[in-house]
Amino acid sequence: MKRLFAIGLFLITILALSVSATKSVELSTISTITEKPSVDFQTTFTIKNTGDENLTLNIELVDGLSNFNINFFPSIDIFIENGTTSAPITVNGTVYRKVETTRTGTVDGTTFSGTINVKSGTTTVSGGSTRLNIIAESALKFKKIKADGNSLDYDKNTDEIKPGDTVKFTGEIENLYDDSDDEDIDLEDVEITITIEGIDDEGSEDVDDSEDVGDINPEEEESFSIEFKIPEDIEAEKYEVIITVEGEDENGATHYIEWTELTLEVEKDRNDIWITKASASPSKVSCSRDIDINIELKNQGEKDEDDVVLRIESSALGIDFEDISIPELESGAYDEDTEYKKTYPFTVDDKVKAGTYTITLKAYYNTDTLSDTENIDLIVEKCATEEDEEEEDVIVVTPPPEGDEDEEEPEIITTPYTELTEGGLLSSNTYMILLTGAIVVAVIVILVMFAILLKMKKTV
Repeated sequence: MKRLFAIGLFLITILALSVSATKSVELSTISTITEKPSVDFQTTFTIKNTGDENLTLNIELVDGLSNFNINFFPSIDIFIENGTTSAPITVNGTVYRKVETTRTGTVDGTTFSGTINVKSGTTTVSGGSTRLNIIAESALKFKKIKADGNSLDYDKNTDEIKPGDTVKFTGEIENLYDDSDDEDIDLEDVEITITIEGIDDEGSEDVDDSEDVGDINPEEEESFSIEFKIPEDIEAEKYEVIITVEGEDENGATHYIEWTELTLEVEKDRNDIWITKASASPSKVSCSRDIDINIELKNQGEKDEDDVVLRIESSALGIDFEDISIPELESGAYDEDTEYKKTYPFTVDDKVKAGTYTITLKAYYNTDTLSDTENIDLIVEKCATEEDEEEEDVIVVTPPPEGDEDEEEPEIITTPYTELTEGGLLSSNTYMILLTGAIVVAVIVILVMFAILLKMKKTV
């Protein structure tokens, strides 16, 4: 019995001694590595022997980063005495050259991870596992970006936008690669796309636009400018804005920027009546002077309006009209009750002379508070039946005076032809001159004939 007891005590002692002989280590923290695709990196960590026996260790990497060319120095037969002795380990690698990486507003790129195991033989020692995290940094970055001249930051609201406004996004995109021999990598076919979600087609459609920025050399930047027309029929609320930039470097890595936390806030005034359409039909009148003024009003304010007044004025055309019968216009969007359409007939007085005339339309809320003004032009032409007949031209050819040695071309005199009224020719000076000339010619002819007869008698 005593012998059995002694054997048991011996076994228990041996077991206790074997349990107390532990293999354990403590690994220092490995900082996250941030580097661009195709670029080398290096970091270090230490292994501390916290057990009670000497250790010969090996290091292996599992669970990822197989394309990052990771190696450790030293990696095998790392001897660490028991106690508090530590061994430094250097980690070298290269960010995968064909990786896809995205920069957001707060993160420089996409994170890739692997597990480092410290082993004694084939067994991972206690405390001998840690994660190696590598951020493949996107080489694309906004150097600056603005909306309507105001600088934007990630997670920032763009406000004071009104229905119908034009919003312009401008900025510069830079290539973060160095122009040194170690990097010197171009970013090619860079394109930026901006999307405003749910802002069109009664809130069911997104609007987006893109611009080809082109290639960006290392340490250089390229600018962009994209405009959006905010719909007029729109609710006053916040709309999500997504900005993405994409490009590929010459080694095949794809670089992105993606901002998803921006908002565009559309605001409306308390009272705001718009004249959304104003036209004259026809826009040109002549013999017929009847016209229609076509009007469309819309309540763009935040308050329902039941005292809307429209005035149509043109002192030159004799128009002075006021409509106080407009029904209540509700606030909001995508609703016919927010709009009012009507055609107003007018007749332009026949005494109005030909010309271009302005007709002014004014919209009021609260009966007499002016909200919007629009002008339209009406062209008044002379009626064809009232036009004076055009004067015809008569061509009079005056021969050169007789006896001139140098002949000249006949002079052509153009004089207006005027239709002669009854008795006009007989009473005119021209008639008297022609008559006197005819008498003189007749006398000369008679004298010449008389002289010829006398000469003939003398000859006989």
